[in-house]
Amino acid sequence: MKVQAPFLQTVAIAATLTLAIIAPNAANAASITHKTASFSFDEDTSEKSFFSVGSGLLPYFNASLGKLNSVTYQILGNSTANISITSNSNKKANASGRTFIYGQGVLRPQNVGLAGNSPGAWASIDGELPGKGATLMDIQTNNYDSWWWSSPSTLTHSFHLGLFTGIDNFAVDFNGYLNSYVLTTASRFTVDSSAATSGLSAMITYDYTPVPIPTPALLPGLLAMGVGVVRRRKAEAAAECEA
Repeated sequence: MKVQAPFLQTVAIAATLTLAIIAPNAANAASITHKTASFSFDEDTSEKSFFSVGSGLLPYFNASLGKLNSVTYQILGNSTANISITSNSNKKANASGRTFIYGQGVLRPQNVGLAGNSPGAWASIDGELPGKGATLMDIQTNNYDSWWWSSPSTLTHSFHLGLFTGIDNFAVDFNGYLNSYVLTTASRFTVDSSAATSGLSAMITYDYTPVPIPTPALLPGLLAMGVGVVRRRKAEAAAECEA
């Protein structure tokens, strides 16, 4: 069977238009970022050691948006720790003390716990006090930002991607850790310590490939456009011949 040249031209033009519209869309990548409400705690309002701070919510990834490629989550916050030791004795004495604080977040998609920590703060004193009224002090902010899981965690395994795909929201539980101690004789020193964490929250980013525009839905219209282009070219060629 012999195929007419105008038909081949129509198909070629339609294919070119299809690639021009579909290819850029298929190559695009997108992301969505969500963040929970923030919490704060300090030494004056919280118990020592490990304790509950509150709970927040994060939305699942909606599969209708496209194909989920990765999930990145991080626990945010700012922590400050302060400790000072003042001598009450006229004699020289060695002083030693610590104050430590950080926040924790536990994401619970599909009731599976995934934990991370906010940047923490660790204030420390180890030194000699020459006599009465002498003071040693240390103040630190976010100096334990790499302690445990304070860096962003990126998940790409199909098991984890499935955990974060769904509807509605999942819970994030927030906890705090606070501790301070002094390795000195209490009667010989006055110790003052404080610690606080603010902005404790969780942030999550979904990286995905959007759903492409279906090619079959566009093809009839593109073929019609191709036919129009071929007819216009033939009309222009005929006009040139007559001229």
